[in-house]
Amino acid sequence: MDKNIIKLGLFLMLVAGLAALLLSNLNALTQPIIAQNQAREAQLRMQEVYPDADSFELDATFDSGDIQEIQLALRGDTAVGAVYTVSLYGYDGKITLLAGFDMETQVVTGVRILSHTETPGLGANITQESFLERFEGAPADTSLEVVKTPASEDSQIQAVTAATVSSNAVANGVNTAREHFIGNYLTEVD
Repeated sequence: MDKNIIKLGLFLMLVAGLAALLLSNLNALTQPIIAQNQAREAQLRMQEVYPDADSFELDATFDSGDIQEIQLALRGDTAVGAVYTVSLYGYDGKITLLAGFDMETQVVTGVRILSHTETPGLGANITQESFLERFEGAPADTSLEVVKTPASEDSQIQAVTAATVSSNAVANGVNTAREHFIGNYLTEVD
């Protein structure tokens, strides 16, 4: 009886070892494909927030603060805008978003939510196109303000109903990117 347990234990250990070896090799084979798909998805998302760009080029990454990454939007070889990846806290956790800005017109070109943990049916509505399109065309030189009533100025964004904290978090993320954009990519025009 003891010999049977030892044989079964050794057999199980062999099977587990082979399975682990197979899984690690399979992971190594699929890793480049996964990375390629993630890069393609990132390109598509950036194209959504800056549709006039031909391509994007990494300009900076950050290990701390709300801004995680900045991609320059290129038309040919010329930088025409910037797309920011910003991560900050909303009502129920982290919200990561993309915010695009145009260097010539100095406006927000688009905002997209990459990930969030907001309350379904309330704060999660920040992903709806009807909310995100409120940011398009907003001036980059003015701080955005969330209001509960319909916006009466270009710098006002109407909050998602019953999700003011989440709406403010998105606006704060865009404002954080906007401040960096103004300080680093815009030149004074006389």
